[in-house]
Amino acid sequence: MVIDLKLTDKRPPCPDCGNESVKIKGYVAKKINHSILNDKGCVLVYHARRYICPICHTTYYEINPFVFKRMKISSSVILCVMKDLTKPSETFVSIAERYHISPTTV
Repeated sequence: MVIDLKLTDKRPPCPDCGNESVKIKGYVAKKINHSILNDKGCVLVYHARRYICPICHTTYYEINPFVFKRMKISSSVILCVMKDLTKPSETFVSIAERYHISPTTV
């Protein structure tokens, strides 16, 4: 299953100079593994908005609720994997198959 999404534009101020009149530089499509649905794989195609400050020319991404910085697995999948790792009957391979990730990632 593939879910295509884009967040609403909230225009956060520039993290460097604090300027609030930033502009949208463009969008970057990011694929995020969100295999919360255990019976099938789920991928979020998130169109991340990139901003640019006209004063200091800093570019930055909008804040998103799906992933931590530089990760391709959603935070909810990470939380579920951590919960499953506390069960003594679970193995790395069984958890990896359940969430459609590699055993090394687990």
